Amino acid sequence: MKTRLRGLYKRGNTFWFAHQKDGRRFFVSLKTDDYVQAVQKASVLLRTPSLHPTEGLRPDIEAFLKHQREHHLFTAATADSKGAILRKFGDWVGWLDTASITTEDIQRFYDEQRQTIKEGSAQTYVMALRSFFGWAVKQKLARVNPVAEVQVGRIVSTPRRRFCTFAERDRIIAEAPTAELRFVLYCGFHAGLRKNEIIQARPDWFDLDQGLLHVRKTPTFEPKG
Repeated sequence: MKTRLRGLYKRGNTFWFAHQKDGRRFFVSLKTDDYVQAVQKASVLLRTPSLHPTEGLRPDIEAFLKHQREHHLFTAATADSKGAILRKFGDWVGWLDTASITTEDIQRFYDEQRQTIKEGSAQTYVMALRSFFGWAVKQKLARVNPVAEVQVGRIVSTPRRRFCTFAERDRIIAEAPTAELRFVLYCGFHAGLRKNEIIQARPDWFDLDQGLLHVRKTPTFEPKG
């Protein structure tokens, strides 16, 4: 099937793109049967015809996690949690080459995950993949971020269930067996912190004498809102 873009053609139901680089001719499957998407992908290929060499998705993921840790963008806990998600995706997708992974691959992965876990959790998977592929594009390991066009659902907030009374709260904190555990419980009960803030919390944030909380910026954490 001939098309208006030179080098773009259809083989069966899939568009392919033929182009030349350094006197060599390359034939690339665009992995879509949609003409508009095929033109967009071919245009990206023309703008960035060559990528840096890579040993595969697995080492790329490990390099990403190392980069995020070395530049203080991830804590050790964040690297562990994001790494688990990325490796799970790698297993699911059969460890394809980083540059060959498509929006359709990630959409199917997300759609499958949300059948067994909560919507919010499934979307954290998508966010982890978005971060990884954004880094991969900057490192010229992939031409585009395939997560950009993934369609996600709406997260419906549910009312919080009352966990305990104020008196029970105070007793739980007071009876904690160690100072460290009392500190963690105080963070959770009194500060109303989100999960990430509890991980990043520092003792100097809490003025126990005055009953005040001072959430401050740290090398690995910046308060939001």
